[in-house]
Amino acid sequence: MSDLYEMLNDTKNLDETDVFAPLGAYEQKKMRKQAAKITSASPKPGMLAKTACTAAVLCILVLSVSPTVRAAVQEFYLSLNDALRINRDLSPYKDVIHSSVSDNGYTLTLNEVLLDGNNLSISTSLDFQGQPLDTSDALPANPFLSELKIGGTPASYAVSYISSGPSQTEGDTLELVQTYYLSETPDLSAALDFDLTYQVLTDIDTPAAEFTFRFQADGSALASSVRHYALQEVFTLPNGGTLTLTDAACNAAGTTVTGTLENVPADYEFYLYGYDQEYNYVSFFEQDVSGETIFLKSDGWDLAENPVLNLDVLYADTVNMDEGTVVSLGSEPGPIYLDGEEYENVAQTIGSFTLDLSAQE
Repeated sequence: MSDLYEMLNDTKNLDETDVFAPLGAYEQKKMRKQAAKITSASPKPGMLAKTACTAAVLCILVLSVSPTVRAAVQEFYLSLNDALRINRDLSPYKDVIHSSVSDNGYTLTLNEVLLDGNNLSISTSLDFQGQPLDTSDALPANPFLSELKIGGTPASYAVSYISSGPSQTEGDTLELVQTYYLSETPDLSAALDFDLTYQVLTDIDTPAAEFTFRFQADGSALASSVRHYALQEVFTLPNGGTLTLTDAACNAAGTTVTGTLENVPADYEFYLYGYDQEYNYVSFFEQDVSGETIFLKSDGWDLAENPVLNLDVLYADTVNMDEGTVVSLGSEPGPIYLDGEEYENVAQTIGSFTLDLSAQE
């Protein structure tokens, strides 16, 4: 059964509300495209993707329990390892925060933070105690980050991944991990001061609570562990444009493939999809495009442990679920059925290659 990655379906008020004013231009572009992504294998990240995880739901009332009980219950929040599908030990790299702020009947707890280059991943627990909360597909990121400062300076960012725990109907706590792609690479030589403001919305237009946090995050260990491998894979599109993959970089938090685009329309999106030597499937989704440079990210897949991948390179030009078009990785182009409804899979394969890094270790 395919897992559906849904973009925001209702963006008509995007320019009319102050709620979305702080979001970066790249994220707003992605919202307006109203894309849907599907993968026929295990869940992988997509822009504003919303996936189901099996992490336990637990009301983490950090401020009202003893330190002993607190240490025990904190093992049950949606961890970065579970959400990002990372098997390796992240304790040398992540910052454990466990700080809570309450406002208007809501309590938000920051659990863990992982700073991986341009990627800032944060695990949160929201205790809403029966208060109204919008968790519809129109607003998958709730609570959402309304402001971010790094070293006291406002930062531009876009949400690149969302993973949530079970539905709020199973309790009054919502577990959420969000990854933010930072448009500028922060200085990773030492710990950085972060100031975050989150808002909880009762609907897409109405903030009900606001939370401000300050903490330090240190991405220097992950930065020092990054391994780069040179690539030279060129793929030609039907319009004559080209995608050239030039670099693969990996660490304990995952793998990023970098490339360049030439004469490629702005609304094209690219994907890598394939399997390793043990037939574990892996997907790389377009994370960002800066000018002619493209970044494709896979969560939790480390080249050191799985150095050989057989990958297809795919692209899609126009993706709009409301108009019946989707991307289904691992399926042939053409009709595809989801919940009894027919959609058109518009993903097109433009080539394949073997990413063999075993000889480069």
